[in-house]
Amino acid sequence: MKNKKSISVTVGSFKNRDDPIYKEDAFEIFIRPDVSKKFIYEFEFSPLGVIFDVFNLWKDIVLAIMKNP
Repeated sequence: MKNKKSISVTVGSFKNRDDPIYKEDAFEIFIRPDVSKKFIYEFEFSPLGVIFDVFNLWKDIVLAIMKNP
């Protein structure tokens, strides 16, 4: 008898737009269209199709990194 390998499937639990899907599995895109400006656009997509999008100012990004290294 052959050994069977189990495959785990990860599916998010959040279902509403702009829920904090970044806490679970998500595909993330960060766009900084102008490097001379201090902001980025962030887009995240969950396995359930939930979208999280945000406009981040550079100071907010630095503060978030400092709080969660």
